[in-house]
Formats: sequence, structure tokens, C-alpha cells
Amino acid sequence: MNAGLLDRVLDIEEEVVTNTDGSIFKTWTKLFTNRPAWVRPERGNEAMQGQRMEAISRTIFQMRYDSRITPQMRILYNGVYYNIEAVIEINRRQYIQAIGRLNT
Repeated sequence: MNAGLLDRVLDIEEEVVTNTDGSIFKTWTKLFTNRPAWVRPERGNEAMQGQRMEAISRTIFQMRYDSRITPQMRILYNGVYYNIEAVIEINRRQYIQAIGRLNT
């Protein structure tokens, strides 16, 4: 992939869990900021979740390889959060694709 195709920027956040006085708080902190990426929206679809129909929107974010990026993280792109569903290695650790699901 030509580096010129990494023409978008995004932030990657990780969840931080703190336990104070028996109360558990979950917050998000930025792990990477202004990370260059190639972004490709996928077609949306619908699926049954319990007794209701739910719209599903996924986007593929391709960026340079980094082993620290995991499905427990989320992506902030253009003011919208995407939960990372999967991370796929491309070309022997040259790139990764993070498949993000729109956080609704």
C-alpha cells in the first residue's frame, strides 16, 4: 500500500478501569492520536438482536502495523466512535486492518 493512501487521521483509545472504595469506574484514554490511516466504509446491514431489528454499520481502518492495537480498544474518527471488532495483520506485519463497528 502506498503511504500516500494513509490520508486520514484517527485516534485510538483504550479502556481504563479504576477501583475506588469498591466502586468500579470505566473511562477511556487516548493511546494514539493523529494516527494516519486509510478508511473504507462497508455497506450497512440489519440483524436481529433479541426481539428487535438493529442496524449495523462497519468501517475498515487500515494503518501501519502496531501489535499494541487490540479489539478491546475503540477508534475515534471524524467525531464518531467505532468499537474494534477484529484486528487483521496484512503483509507480514506491514499493516493492520481494524474492523470497527459504529458505537451506538
